[in-house]
Amino acid sequence: METYFPDFRNQRYPALFTTNDMLVLGAMKLLLDRGVQIPQEVAVLGYDDIELGRMYSPSLSTVSVDTAGIGRDAVELLDKLIRGEADLPKLVEYESHVVKRQSTEGRE
Repeated sequence: METYFPDFRNQRYPALFTTNDMLVLGAMKLLLDRGVQIPQEVAVLGYDDIELGRMYSPSLSTVSVDTAGIGRDAVELLDKLIRGEADLPKLVEYESHVVKRQSTEGRE
């Protein structure tokens, strides 16, 4: 984020979304250290709903997913692959939902 901060600031992006909460928490720290107000200037959204996101200030809005279910299913699929089973699913879908917290407050 530090490398791209000047472009991010110059373009006045209204929001930041990353592939996981740890990445976005690091980006939030940089933004806050540089005087960017979250969510007034930039809404921030993560992905995976880790515990630390709830405790951060401002608290992190995120997409919550069933990481335990994904991990369990990945192990089962890997076991089937190793055993050479042919009945592997082509697609596995998991429900997710947005958990709204302070980092996107007032930004719809």
